[in-house]
Amino acid sequence: MGSLKINTDVSVRDGRALGGDLVLDHEAKLIFAFYKEFREVEVLLAEALSLRYGLQLCVVRALEKLEVEVDSEVLVRLIVATSLVGWPICNVFRDIRLLLKDLESTITHVYHEANSSTDKLVGLQTTSTTYSILSQLPSIV
Repeated sequence: MGSLKINTDVSVRDGRALGGDLVLDHEAKLIFAFYKEFREVEVLLAEALSLRYGLQLCVVRALEKLEVEVDSEVLVRLIVATSLVGWPICNVFRDIRLLLKDLESTITHVYHEANSSTDKLVGLQTTSTTYSILSQLPSIV
């Protein structure tokens, strides 16, 4: 009660990084979902970009107190790490940290099986889009 869950996942196929998030309330009702292409980037950067984009959409919608779940344990470890090295992806991690703090949110790792709906969303390989109601989502999701 009182918090939302956001699941994020990505897929890299044929050099294209595809990401998506599902945001659900405490009754597992859809708040919104998105699917977006993130160019030709490596998986870790795609995971971070997808998460950051989803959190930015939450800010726009004035959503907070999120329980963020991602199936990339490496991403979670890097976001919660106390220090970061100077490589370019670190700026994305810093953005995510600030967004999590501003949104009063937490991030945890979940196994891939717990993220199956988001995995199906990114597997669609359609044009970038945002869904606002459950009936808009393809039935496979």
